[in-house]
Amino acid sequence: MDGCGRGGSASGSTGNSGRGVALGGTEGPPARRGRGPDLSHADPFSLGRIVAATAWFTGTAALAAWAYFGSWWALSYLIGSLWMTLNFLALALLLSFILARRYGGRLFILLLMCAKIAVLYIALYWVFQLQRLDHGGLVAGITTLLVVILLKAVGQAAFPALPASGNTDDEAGG
Repeated sequence: MDGCGRGGSASGSTGNSGRGVALGGTEGPPARRGRGPDLSHADPFSLGRIVAATAWFTGTAALAAWAYFGSWWALSYLIGSLWMTLNFLALALLLSFILARRYGGRLFILLLMCAKIAVLYIALYWVFQLQRLDHGGLVAGITTLLVVILLKAVGQAAFPALPASGNTDDEAGG
């Protein structure tokens, strides 16, 4: 793995379809060539998997909320979850700009951060001013992404992955 946590090797690519060899000698994930955050599903805590899990959780919870609390509460929940997901992705994009160090100087990154805060938080203020939307649904939607990340961490800690070989203790221990 290279210093950014992506697949690659200290000696370069091995020529096997764009995949690098990690420092341990095993084949790693495909090397990234694009810009912006990594939206792949290789790591359980990758942005792509977090956003996908949040989308599934939000859709399921919105259907349940529609049945129990009504359509405006469910719509408020969807809007809050969408806002938080956009905020999360914008923050990931800013962090990738900072870590890449190839996108201008400090002033450019500062202007991007100010634009993110201005656009997303003014939009959130405007959404909270809408009379028909339920504030409880908006707050519940905003916290959904954080709940998904917490549940993924608890699940990862409680149920660690089995060894790659598929052997269990009964087979390996004799």
